[in-house]
Amino acid sequence: MSQWGKFDRIQLVPAGSANANSTVVFTVTGSATVGPFAGNVRAGDALTIDNVDYRVAVVNSANTLTLDVPFTAANTTTANLAVQQSPKDLLTYGWGTAETATGNTATKRNVFGVDSLEASLANNRVNGVNTPGWVLYQTYTTSQGAVRRKAEPLVAMSKNFNRDSAGNLSTDANDDGIIFDA
Repeated sequence: MSQWGKFDRIQLVPAGSANANSTVVFTVTGSATVGPFAGNVRAGDALTIDNVDYRVAVVNSANTLTLDVPFTAANTTTANLAVQQSPKDLLTYGWGTAETATGNTATKRNVFGVDSLEASLANNRVNGVNTPGWVLYQTYTTSQGAVRRKAEPLVAMSKNFNRDSAGNLSTDANDDGIIFDA
């Protein structure tokens, strides 16, 4: 299995209703005979729940999985579930907890899938995002108070990144405030 995938967002259909609790178990219920996790989600993928990324630690069954950190909104019902096939070794908060992870840590929440159209946009190129693939993007403030932007390609991909078998761009992650769309 590859250590990274080639899709920025795969919407889970049917999503049904999702209930999460303060433990790290996330369960999807619905009328589907095969749950949305079966064959769609693998350990290491990012699971986007209401546009917040978490790392999947274990896929327990077709309808249940375990995240690497507790879900932040206990007992939430949602229909907005998607998978991002970002690099597998990234954790939700990076190497450390949310409180101790440094600004230089690559996490599921600051690594973005950039397709060939996004990489060609002037707004993205000005911010250093100019390569299709998986890009670590961070902003920071210098000791003089200037805001700096840093984009580091983690996995450079071909023009086929984030495209379906027909060559059409697949759905894009909800990252338009950071990685601008064409």
